[in-house]
Amino acid sequence: MYLRSKVTRRLATVAATIAVVAASASVSVPVQAATTTPFDLQSHRGGRGEHTEESLYGFARSIELGVTTLELDIVLTKDNVPLIWHDPTVQDDKCTDTAPAKPGDKQFPYVGKTIHDLTFAQIQTLTCDKTLAKFPDAKPVTGNKIATLPQLFRIVSEYKGNKVRFNIETKMGLLHE
Repeated sequence: MYLRSKVTRRLATVAATIAVVAASASVSVPVQAATTTPFDLQSHRGGRGEHTEESLYGFARSIELGVTTLELDIVLTKDNVPLIWHDPTVQDDKCTDTAPAKPGDKQFPYVGKTIHDLTFAQIQTLTCDKTLAKFPDAKPVTGNKIATLPQLFRIVSEYKGNKVRFNIETKMGLLHE
């Protein structure tokens, strides 16, 4: 029962974060699929077979190509920043450590660590621009950083007149206090 209430609180935090971020970015986040489009062309994780997975460049390029829905996953950092990231951990096949967020950081290196155990400052030290083995022809986005949900909403709002929708899956992973 205790775990269920923690999960419920965490889900409420995620939902509230998405709503606040969307409102502050002046982005409309539909709660149900539109019925006027006969075909929904989704860009999975920002077109991960075309560009670095979950990169802001990949999402922007997807909009330019005319996708109707951006599909993405979010996970919260320890300090509740919503990151666009599919996995519960930072994988070495995607990211490289550069330096600790602060001198003597006992959590460094961050690759291999669980996202929700790291702060946004720690996450921002990572470079995540590796080409995945499954997608050897994907264009790497050199110097790519793990993006935040507000960053994506800002980019989407810059494409005036677009009607792109969002398919956002929340990844809870293990809970932290």
